[in-house]
Amino acid sequence: RVLDAKQNEFKLTKNMVDSLQGFPEAIKYLKKHAIWLKDSLLLSDILYCEEKYRAAVETFLQPYLNHFIVNNDQEALKSIQLLQNAGQGKAGFLILQQFEQTEELELTIIPNGFIPLYQILEVDAIYQPLIAHLLHQVYIAPPEFQMENWEVPASFKGTIVSHSGHLLRSIHQLSGGSVGLFEGKRLGRIKNLENLEKETKELDTQVLGLKKNLQAIQLELQSC
Repeated sequence: RVLDAKQNEFKLTKNMVDSLQGFPEAIKYLKKHAIWLKDSLLLSDILYCEEKYRAAVETFLQPYLNHFIVNNDQEALKSIQLLQNAGQGKAGFLILQQFEQTEELELTIIPNGFIPLYQILEVDAIYQPLIAHLLHQVYIAPPEFQMENWEVPASFKGTIVSHSGHLLRSIHQLSGGSVGLFEGKRLGRIKNLENLEKETKELDTQVLGLKKNLQAIQLELQSC
């Protein structure tokens, strides 16, 4: 039953990944027609973290989750031209070439218990400079921290996201509201698919082993 459940979850997740369910039409159009983007991933594809943090991660990265990660300016410009010619809306691009070196980034003092957002993310090495840039001085508050009552010190240079993802706060910005049912569901679909495939293969091996044991026991019982 566990194997069947994982197989069904794998099929559902793969269908969502292949069909780009929940993504804008411009993204779907580029995936179908821009040959140079065949192997390009969206920012939401490359990130993975524990489920309890996903809503907070999405709250901060919301403006970038639908951005394609491309190698250089040329790939982005060709894609923009394609969308313009076809009248298929707009798309954003993160230029990987511009993040090849990890920057020397300014540090800030943070309250105890706050977690740097990049520390809870699993991401391949090639994307780490990009993520370090996007998440510089972004922190998740502990579950018990009352952000609504927190006065941001003038010396604080970062951004705080509530543990539940309902509030984002910095010295210059305050935004938030209710957390939707689908918050945290867009993050890490590719990585989740890989994990499900691995789990399914492991369970399949266990099932085969159990079947062999069962056959051996049945043969033993028949010979008694």
